[in-house]
Amino acid sequence: MKLILIFNLLISPLIVRAQTTSPHVLETKEVIKNAQTTSASVLTADATNSASLVSSQTVVTTSSVEPNRLSLIKNNGEFRYRHQETSSGQNEKRMIHRIIFKFGQTFQLDPDFQFQYRLMTGTSANSGNVTLGEKNKTAGATRLSLGLDQAYIKYTIEKDIQLSLGKMPQVFYMGQRHQVILDRDISLEGLTLQLQNEFITKVLFLNLNFGTYWMLEKYDDTGFDQSDSFLNVAQAQLKYNLDPSLSANLNAGLFSYTNIKDDKPAQISTNGKARGNTLDLLENYSFQYELLQLGLEVNYKINSLGASLMYEKIQNQTLSNNHVAEVYGLKMNYSKMSFSYLNQKIQSDAVLAVNTDSDFADGNTDSRGEMFQIAYQWRSHTQLSCGVIKSSYNVSLVPVQFDRVFIDVTTQL
Repeated sequence: MKLILIFNLLISPLIVRAQTTSPHVLETKEVIKNAQTTSASVLTADATNSASLVSSQTVVTTSSVEPNRLSLIKNNGEFRYRHQETSSGQNEKRMIHRIIFKFGQTFQLDPDFQFQYRLMTGTSANSGNVTLGEKNKTAGATRLSLGLDQAYIKYTIEKDIQLSLGKMPQVFYMGQRHQVILDRDISLEGLTLQLQNEFITKVLFLNLNFGTYWMLEKYDDTGFDQSDSFLNVAQAQLKYNLDPSLSANLNAGLFSYTNIKDDKPAQISTNGKARGNTLDLLENYSFQYELLQLGLEVNYKINSLGASLMYEKIQNQTLSNNHVAEVYGLKMNYSKMSFSYLNQKIQSDAVLAVNTDSDFADGNTDSRGEMFQIAYQWRSHTQLSCGVIKSSYNVSLVPVQFDRVFIDVTTQL
């Protein structure tokens, strides 16, 4: 938690600047000002009336001091406890308990300018989970790792235009928040530009998202000029409210990885492996990944009942074989209960495997399967949920079954 203290120490002088001005100094300045403007009254008034005049005006002065800007600091966080059972191929079923913890703060430095950061457990880019009693730890309940997961500034250029710089959360629209292209735990490093436009009031909306993010910063001291690897994204989401209870979302996006070919998976991600993607004899990526995303989601809501249907197709534009992923989804909610279902099929080189969902098919492409989840909002801040994943990978050769069952308790801080 030392990092939290450092951030507060750095930002606090700016936030509490108004508090450091002594009230006595403010009173003195006001007395001088009022003495000049009311000199005639002071000369003809007795000492008692003069003191009363100054006292009255001083009260007005102290009440006009700038409000405490510390109120513009907002805390946020999440703690999740998970019981998980996993079966993979012929391996013995494994039962573990895991936690994930996130804590962040938002500093609203100006009406149009803010700074945010977040700390999270774990060391993997696509997972913040920490396994309790993990066998490769030293003896005893050792301290768990907590690192800087996000740190960025957000500048509102105009009412509907925002620019973010740093290490930041994803803003891209995925039907029913699927994770085929990007695992939600991944924080992107670079620049995001968001534009919003309301064409017809409360009826037709257009959201445009653009971003460029580092995947691998390349440096070679032998003198060769190397180009960094990036993920460049352009996405459009069109939302149409047919009536107050029925809406449709149409989205299209391009997720283009540059200079990935001839890189090794371990260069892109910590402990990265092929995970279904095609590699050459030197274990480098054989292909580029330029993903075209097309999706449709229809939402219906009346009173406390809601339902959603979605379909999305992702296609690697650089290939003609083994290059398509498809996602179907259904979600229903009533009052405090919700149910969701996803059906996924991902061919070998449809997406970059090191960035896909680490829970489905153990994070592999060349996979297919289903995910079910039911959740109950137990308290305003705490949700109980249970999920089942039935999947398999290496399906084009010798399929390997991968199943996972989990029970979560998630508390928002």
